[in-house]
Amino acid sequence: MTVVVMASAAESIPLADRVSWMRQTHAPDVAVRVTGFACDAPMDLESTAVWAAQVACMRAAVRQKYGDELARWFGATHVCVDPDRVTHPVSGTGCRADLAGHWAQLDEPERSGLATHIVVLGAESTGTMTVSCALAQRYRDRGGVWART
Repeated sequence: MTVVVMASAAESIPLADRVSWMRQTHAPDVAVRVTGFACDAPMDLESTAVWAAQVACMRAAVRQKYGDELARWFGATHVCVDPDRVTHPVSGTGCRADLAGHWAQLDEPERSGLATHIVVLGAESTGTMTVSCALAQRYRDRGGVWART
């Protein structure tokens, strides 16, 4: 199986990071090949020209889905896995719209790459311990972790 991670220059998360996260999650399965491909073709699901450009990017990436229409372009059959989102109750669109709300659905490499790290620096007796403990307490319910180094 090949997993293609596509990204445009307009996206805020670098393609290399996204490919790395997918490899960390899926690469232990030797049957999975993860590849990244930059594609700046526009997004318009109603445009035949845009579909042709997107599919050309995908074909270049895999040398071999976006649902029924992509399958049609490839002369394939679309097999939708978990269409009611029972096993995986979130979509990429949903994650982008509410990342914090879908944090638990992300795999560890994605969470690690997207997490905000707060570093509190200061000399002894300046309140850094108090501030860092208060921050950890505030964000603990959201998976926050406090570490002293």
